Amino acid sequence: MTPNWLDLVPVVDGFAFNADFICEDCAAQVIEELEAKGVEDTEDSNDFPQGPYSENEADSPQHCGNHAHCVNAVQIPGGKKIGCPLTCTLTEDGVTYTRRSIAEHILFGSAHQKGVGRLWWHLFQSAMDAEPLLQLTRASSPLPPPVKKALPSLTSKSCYLLHEVFTDLGNLYGGAISQGEDGESLVLWRLEIDTNGKLITQNNPVQLPASELSERSLENIITDTISEGAWD
Repeated sequence: MTPNWLDLVPVVDGFAFNADFICEDCAAQVIEELEAKGVEDTEDSNDFPQGPYSENEADSPQHCGNHAHCVNAVQIPGGKKIGCPLTCTLTEDGVTYTRRSIAEHILFGSAHQKGVGRLWWHLFQSAMDAEPLLQLTRASSPLPPPVKKALPSLTSKSCYLLHEVFTDLGNLYGGAISQGEDGESLVLWRLEIDTNGKLITQNNPVQLPASELSERSLENIITDTISEGAWD
């Protein structure tokens, strides 16, 4: 079985150096080079790596400042190499920024952007699980082709896909109006986002009376359905 690439990504303590943060292994290389030149530790991060910092709090995910040249550089599937993640916790603003950054690229990002989003979700999911759904598209927006392609069973003449799409960053959610022998019904769908950012069809729609939409917003209906464990 092929291992999940996200589980192989190292998260390393950071060292302050030259107005940036680099990972512990990159810092070790720099220290070795400096000591070979006779440079002593002045306790100034402009001259010599200082750290490690394992309890750093940040407003965004932190990566080694050596980027693709990092000793522990991470290859994003379908994308480029980036510096390895550094140990940190996100501030409240950091959680907001990271959620929005991940959501922004779920439907419309490049393979690299989607891969970075999956990595950030993997690293900081516990800090974001309790957050409300994010809306990716509105009723007046065109339905994104990747969503329509992933829901072939809901694109028949007797079914109309609603254009509002929501996410909890691990899945996409939305609804459709289905016309049956007993009249209209509201069908709620869920698509899982895999480790590379691709959408996986889930064949477990939830069917409700269409009248629900006249009483509550689609977002509230989906939120309640998730809370009730309908997709567990």
